[in-house]
Amino acid sequence: MLGVMVRSAGSPRIHFIVTWPATVMHELSHLLIALVTLARPTGMSVLPRRVDGAIELGRVTVKKANALNASLVALAHLVLLALPYALYAAAIQGRSVDCTTLIPVAFISASALYGSIPSRHDLIVALKRPLGALAIVVFGAIFFAGEAQAMVGRYGEAVAKEAQVLKVNVRAMADKSGLSIAKAIAYNARLEL
Repeated sequence: MLGVMVRSAGSPRIHFIVTWPATVMHELSHLLIALVTLARPTGMSVLPRRVDGAIELGRVTVKKANALNASLVALAHLVLLALPYALYAAAIQGRSVDCTTLIPVAFISASALYGSIPSRHDLIVALKRPLGALAIVVFGAIFFAGEAQAMVGRYGEAVAKEAQVLKVNVRAMADKSGLSIAKAIAYNARLEL
């Protein structure tokens, strides 16, 4: 689903149709946080328009932006990252999932993930304020730490098994040929290349 959204960028009309739910989610998150932080939203649009030669998919305008709420409003779409997990947890609730449940959950999840991507304007507004810049750094660190942990968990077991197989092969090669373990490792490394 997410791949379809990304690939549709070559055709503006198809891209708009496929990603419109993501645009609505993105702009609604800005609007909601603007309301909560008293930034006084004055307008919202989820229809594309040309602005300075580029296409703007949506916008939320606020009247009372300050250092705190401007950063929060600019980064509001990041809350959409939690939606796919919550949706999937609510959909399965300890039971098997069929296609009639999984397809809408997958589409809404893909839309939420696509909608969580910050626009250039969102990043500029957030980075102009210390709180926004700090939030981006902290979020980035948390994201990459989580990715590293997921990769270790996902691939750690496979790497450990591969290392065990390699260790057994090197020992067998060393015993069979009379080479030292170090020479067998070096020989095996040349074979791998």
